[in-house]
Amino acid sequence: MRRKISFLLVISLILSLYYFPVPAVAAHRNIRIFGSYTAVTNPELILRDNVVDRPVSYFIRFTTPHTLMGGRDTVTLKFPQGIDISSNITAGNVSCNSRDVAGLDLSNNILTLTVPSAVNILAGEEVEIGIAGSVIRNPREAGYYQIALYTSQDTKEVKTEPFYITDFEYSNGVSKPKVSISTGESGKAPVYRISFKTSPNGRLTGGVDKIFLTFPSGTGMPGWVDGRCITINGYTLAGQTLTIEGNKITLQLPAGLTIPANGAVELVISSEAQIKNPRASAYNTIRVATSAETREITSFPYKTEEGSSSAEESKAGLSVVVTPDGAGQQAAYTITIKPGLLYRFDSTITGLVLAFPSGTEIPSAVSKEHVKVNGRTAAGVLVNTKKGELIFTLDETLSSNEQIVISIDRAAGIKNPGPAQYKMDVGVLRSAGTILSDWYVIKTASSSVIPPGTTPVTVNKTVRLRVDSILAEVDNLVTVMDAAPAIVSNVTLVPLRFVADALGATTEYNSAGSYVTVKYGTKEMTLWVNSKLAKVNGAFVSLAAPASMINNRLMVPIRFVSENFGAQVAWDGTTRSITITQGNGSGSSNSTPVNQYPIGYKAYVKAEHSYVNVRSGPGTHYPLAGKVLKGEYMMITGTEGDWYKVKLTSGEAAWVASWVVDVRT
Repeated sequence: MRRKISFLLVISLILSLYYFPVPAVAAHRNIRIFGSYTAVTNPELILRDNVVDRPVSYFIRFTTPHTLMGGRDTVTLKFPQGIDISSNITAGNVSCNSRDVAGLDLSNNILTLTVPSAVNILAGEEVEIGIAGSVIRNPREAGYYQIALYTSQDTKEVKTEPFYITDFEYSNGVSKPKVSISTGESGKAPVYRISFKTSPNGRLTGGVDKIFLTFPSGTGMPGWVDGRCITINGYTLAGQTLTIEGNKITLQLPAGLTIPANGAVELVISSEAQIKNPRASAYNTIRVATSAETREITSFPYKTEEGSSSAEESKAGLSVVVTPDGAGQQAAYTITIKPGLLYRFDSTITGLVLAFPSGTEIPSAVSKEHVKVNGRTAAGVLVNTKKGELIFTLDETLSSNEQIVISIDRAAGIKNPGPAQYKMDVGVLRSAGTILSDWYVIKTASSSVIPPGTTPVTVNKTVRLRVDSILAEVDNLVTVMDAAPAIVSNVTLVPLRFVADALGATTEYNSAGSYVTVKYGTKEMTLWVNSKLAKVNGAFVSLAAPASMINNRLMVPIRFVSENFGAQVAWDGTTRSITITQGNGSGSSNSTPVNQYPIGYKAYVKAEHSYVNVRSGPGTHYPLAGKVLKGEYMMITGTEGDWYKVKLTSGEAAWVASWVVDVRT
């Protein structure tokens, strides 16, 4: 009986605590012992300075649906990676409704704080969390960011509206420059890499405009610098003798290079320039100005990258291929993103954002049929013409650890900007930050399209295909096809439209007559579906197998390509791969050539580099195998992606990045 009475008393006590207010909060019935899966409302960030790397106070406001008890309830703020919160943060650095918090915990940029003991925040009231600028800094990377939050009473996570961090400190200056050096040792001449962006009013014209660099006090400056020691966006300053005034050097843009407004600039100064480090310091910076943006902007402090060579071995791993690549032309774009590159933003991807460089013309609407990701049509496409952005969602989630290939066909209506080197910004939908692509070039005249009715120009083209695979390589750049090559009755069939486009031909399909017309220079070819007959310039020819529709794409025998596109075709039975080579004297024979470009050619160190690194495998993550000096050459024996397998003069095998060498016979 006593046990039963005791049990009833315990139950009564718990119910009284839950349903009846304690004296200090007698009017507040919306208190919970356990949090509920509801969310706070009206989350807002107040940030009075949005420039990169600035120490600035953060204020986060929201409305709480349930009462927060002082000394007991907590607020959790999840800051994105990049926002720097000091590990020395204390309760005295953080306030809640103008009072120091009762306690806090910081782990992996997640800040959990306890409501001040003297404060009870009623349901429906506003909460304001303040963090002192002495313990928090803006990210170093420009982009959009969000802060997530929840409380111990309302445990469903919500986010603030995205807020933008800019890398432009002033309207009349470049973006905040980044500087990396190959060695930080005092008195040594390192390789300098300096990168920044021009402003919306900062267009730089080749042969006219200048870039000014002022090095820190104590830097060992030579009397002059040979222009061959410096490149701007890959263009050497050969022919220039650069004079030094104190610690300031003036660089004249080469005549062939124009950098657009909002354009990326990358300077590389080799160690041969003999600009020597000052005393090692965490505060060494370079000031940058241009003739279009005269205000000097101070860089981030030097970042030392030990062991880097005068050649830029590391690429972003995000390539952009434009076809055709002439200024003002309507073009197809293929963007290839290496596995893992987007993992910093999200492990899964449901949509992507492409920000095209200034000057690119994007129509106000783009059909989703013109955008494919890894061969699948986008679920939806939006265009932000003001920002030059193409935003699209996917009907199937992708892992950021897989290779992603985005194909935008020419019918989308995107037109190339003026002739120059460009980079594209790529981001993950609903995630902060973006990644810049590798450089791509828009030329005055296209190098890839042969106008119908003219004699084809011999252009070196290499197309690699593999049976039963939709991945293909065009001049070592990966792209995705709509249909994979196949073997039918011992005849290898390839997708006609893809191969024709890659080799500079045009195709037009007539669904009513079930035939396709191909124009290549002075040739006009007609092929009929399910027929072994084709017509070339009015004369009928016989195919080794009928042209067939596979996966809604017309497939033709590979021999037809070699005979009519002036190309050589090589078959590798081990890998079931096909290599189509156009140019370099290729003819109509379909015999397997001994060497496919660039195999058998020599790779020389580019003129702007004093040496290049060679590695034990095709990538910068492989160990160094040695160095090759300017003037020496390597024999190319194979390729993989952007890397050449080479034979050194010592007879040893190694790998070298294709972008640091010139290929010659």
